Amino acid sequence: MSVPTRPRPRRPWRRDEARRAASARDGAPAPPARQTLSIVESFNYAFEGVIHVLRTQRNMRVHVAIAT
Repeated sequence: MSVPTRPRPRRPWRRDEARRAASARDGAPAPPARQTLSIVESFNYAFEGVIHVLRTQRNMRVHVAIAT
């Protein structure tokens, strides 16, 4: 017997759109839109995170050593 699943509720707006709508209601100027990161910049941030975690977290170094 399978349990029926409910679809996840969708957010009415993305976060930026919600902020712009709120600031428009308040009469404040809208915040600037975020620029989309290029794929190279995204991977650069990911590699920086991996390097940071390997430098600061002993258990992560153990995990990487065992995985390699």
